Amino acid sequence: MLTKKEIYENLAESYEKMGKSSKALDYYKLFTQTKDSLMNSEKFKLISEMESKYENEKHQLKIEKLEKEQQLQTSEIEKQNEKVKRQNTIIISFVFGFILIIIFLIIIYRFFTAKKIAYNLLSIQNVEIQHKNEEIITQRDIVVKQKNYIEEIHKEVTDSINYAKNLQSAILPESDFIKELLHEYFIIFKPRNIVSGDFYWISKRRNWTLIAVADCTGHGVPGAFMSMLGISYLNEIVAKDEVQTASQVLNYLRLNIIKSLKQKGKTGEQKDGMDIAFVALNMETLELQFAGANNPLYIVTQSSELLSYELEVRDTDFQNFQNFKNLEEHTNQRFVLQEVKPDKMPIAIHVRMDDFKNNEIKLNKSDLVYLFSDGYADQFGGPKGKKFLYRQFKELLIANWNKSMTEQKEILDNKIEDWISGNEIKYEQTDDITVLGLRI
Repeated sequence: MLTKKEIYENLAESYEKMGKSSKALDYYKLFTQTKDSLMNSEKFKLISEMESKYENEKHQLKIEKLEKEQQLQTSEIEKQNEKVKRQNTIIISFVFGFILIIIFLIIIYRFFTAKKIAYNLLSIQNVEIQHKNEEIITQRDIVVKQKNYIEEIHKEVTDSINYAKNLQSAILPESDFIKELLHEYFIIFKPRNIVSGDFYWISKRRNWTLIAVADCTGHGVPGAFMSMLGISYLNEIVAKDEVQTASQVLNYLRLNIIKSLKQKGKTGEQKDGMDIAFVALNMETLELQFAGANNPLYIVTQSSELLSYELEVRDTDFQNFQNFKNLEEHTNQRFVLQEVKPDKMPIAIHVRMDDFKNNEIKLNKSDLVYLFSDGYADQFGGPKGKKFLYRQFKELLIANWNKSMTEQKEILDNKIEDWISGNEIKYEQTDDITVLGLRI
């Protein structure tokens, strides 16, 4: 499609060839005007485009400049922020370090303050300790003096008690005298302390051998005094012609003890006295008299009519006790332990003040007679720390009836020592122990 300018140009050329110069001129002018107009329009357009391009470039440069400035500002801000951060870090570190220094200083201050206080307390304590040491030294000197004094007194008392032991031993029967009277026998005599509240006594009056085992109130020195009193009275009593039975001996002994100790039977009064088993034995006729104040008598006898070797424990609660040959046996048992029961009253003031019973017994050859205090049966020990008891004591006697008296003594002595030792605990001896065994 032709433009307006081309149309004008073609028409001008055509009219010029046709010889129409005026028409060709008009169209040539129009062509020129159009051409100028187009040129001006193109120039304006070009200028406008250049101005627009310039403005665009200028705006772009401005934008780039603004962007650069913004970048610079951002960079500056970042740098400023980094700087602020570093400053904040430095400030925080400084503050934290300062706080640590303050805390450290406070700790050091408190430490030195506590150390100073402790030092002051230590100084005060040292002064107190020095005073106490001085007091202790003074008290130690006093204690040492008292200890020496007590040891001296203890030595004197011990010497006195040992002397009392010698006196007590001196008034007990001599072994040669006992052998002359009893022949086959044993005596276990184990005082709880140096001196004993138990005693054994043996004497001779015409055809009668007199034997006693007694347990006085208490043990140690008080018991020893009572035992010496009892031995002295027994020696006086058996010398009296009017005394003819074992029970009379105990009746007289009780009267003398009550009189000597001035016992009235008042409430709260001391009931000092003794328990005793007293035997009068005729070795020719084998007659035996027994009187007991709380302490029994054991007799182990053998019946020739019986066949087995089993053992039986009996007491006096059956008929015809006075003669073992008259026992009506209904078992195959051959050996019998007979307990002759005592009167349940002591040699002292008591609620019951009857005369003591005189038990008369006919013995056989080889019969065994045992007198004892309660110390053996009452001894604590064994695996459970309990008393030995009379049941075990009886079983021990009848289990060893056929042993010699020397062997029986060793068995009884070892048994009670083993009992005292227990399994792991070593028990103290509870009371004085006395056992006298005699084979007829």
